[in-house]
Amino acid sequence: MINWFKNWWRSYQFASALKGKKFKLAEKIFQEIQKSDANLSILESIYLENQRLLSSLDTYKKETLSLRKRVSEIQESQKSVALPIAIKLENDIIDVNSEIVRFICHETKFKFESGDTEFLQFTGIDNEVFDNLESKLANYVNKELSRYHEDEIRLAYNELKKVKLGKDPDYSYPLIEYVYLLEYFLDNTYCSYIAWFLIYRSGKLRSNLKILDVAAGHGTMLYGLAGLIERLHKSGLETSVHINYHALEQQDLFLKTGLEFWQEYTSDNHPSSNTFWRLDSSNLFDYYKQKIDNLPVEFFDFIVICHCFFWEFDRRATSTQIYSDIFQKHLAKDGYVILIIQASKLFALFDEKRRTKEVEAEIVQDFINSFPLKLVWYKRVDSTDKREKAGIDFNKFAKENLPLQKYLYTIKKKLFNIKFDSRYVLDDYIIFAKN
Repeated sequence: MINWFKNWWRSYQFASALKGKKFKLAEKIFQEIQKSDANLSILESIYLENQRLLSSLDTYKKETLSLRKRVSEIQESQKSVALPIAIKLENDIIDVNSEIVRFICHETKFKFESGDTEFLQFTGIDNEVFDNLESKLANYVNKELSRYHEDEIRLAYNELKKVKLGKDPDYSYPLIEYVYLLEYFLDNTYCSYIAWFLIYRSGKLRSNLKILDVAAGHGTMLYGLAGLIERLHKSGLETSVHINYHALEQQDLFLKTGLEFWQEYTSDNHPSSNTFWRLDSSNLFDYYKQKIDNLPVEFFDFIVICHCFFWEFDRRATSTQIYSDIFQKHLAKDGYVILIIQASKLFALFDEKRRTKEVEAEIVQDFINSFPLKLVWYKRVDSTDKREKAGIDFNKFAKENLPLQKYLYTIKKKLFNIKFDSRYVLDDYIIFAKN
């Protein structure tokens, strides 16, 4: 009876301390509660989970800061090695192999209508490459999320769902970096693979690449390129591809998880395992204040922006100006810009509901002019064969035609109780441009 009263009294004092925002006192009492081996109340259990989460996030941030410092130190020490990469080799263009092109077209079930070469349909995938990527991703995500309560993961999922409502989510929300891996990583990497394939097919892919990825997220543009390089090597390409990859991304934890998973993904003698990463977690909107524009001038062969075009008008206007300055200052004279934007978002940004080929061409040109850039080519890549989706039962179509995300689907179904299979889907514009 006495023990019961002591336990009750400690729980009462703990709740009162929290209510009065006396957090140091609450922590002291909570430690006494833990030592007593008493069953935790609901409030105490929530507090324990919260403390674990805060501790983990604090550890992640410290690790990321340490990682950024270490990568910067490595880059400084390798300047004598890295600088020669800036020298253009006349023969570093990778020759286009028609057999490889045919194989990828067959695997991805590539189709286009005669007279409309800007609209490309893909209902397949490079199974060998993506099966390897997805299985390793599932193992990584399972391992990382096993440390957290499912309710915490679902809160991050609800925050990320704002994307589908036409809003910009809080990408610093706890655990959102892992939920993003589940929700968007594979589709974005799939689109990236297609983008790099189209660039390779057009004879613009080099064996020595310097890439600036603006708002890089987890680095899906690099993962897509790595997938294509894996395919090229599996098909007999003997040339080594050297990649100098600069990832500019404000969210430290996205960079950390992107690099961490990369190390697992490329651990088995992957042909892209010697990629040089440089992590930069500067805030894009402080581009001028923080002098983060102190990047090599006219240096990068490719500057890429994938799915980072803001809904909110002021942020979109500011980011457009910053993107323009980055292109003008840091793109090599013979370099290219790759822009990838979701089809529905591009039309929404211009408040346009018509989805005809003619309207599409005007909008893409207006979009390019806003930076300003010179259009080389653009492609609408889609899982369906129609620009306008009205009247299509997409869930039925996907189930019958599109490849299943067989490893991630089971994780997502358990965590989020999704009603439909998780499939690889394309619905984007890939825009290839230059200064």
